[in-house]
Amino acid sequence: MPVKHNDLEIYLFMNVNSSKNIILKLKINCYRHSDFAFAQIAQNSMGLVDTIMAGRVSSADMAAISVGASIWLPLVLFGHGSIVGVAADDLLFKRFGTT
Repeated sequence: MPVKHNDLEIYLFMNVNSSKNIILKLKINCYRHSDFAFAQIAQNSMGLVDTIMAGRVSSADMAAISVGASIWLPLVLFGHGSIVGVAADDLLFKRFGTT
């Protein structure tokens, strides 16, 4: 779903001069990126639940799943960050008329 910017948001992102603008900018960012925060919490919870469930089987299985989760999470974070970076650049370029 494409994100639509209004003139107030563009003004706030370009002119950060007062604490009121900064607080409003933080509120807008928290609202916009809440879905990414939820996705990261879900990824961490998946690794935690897998580790807890494997702990009932054996310590070797628990160690293997913990190592797997510690490798998987940075890869997912890198992928999410790359996608967000590309999407943000694309939105800014389209907004300001550059290609």
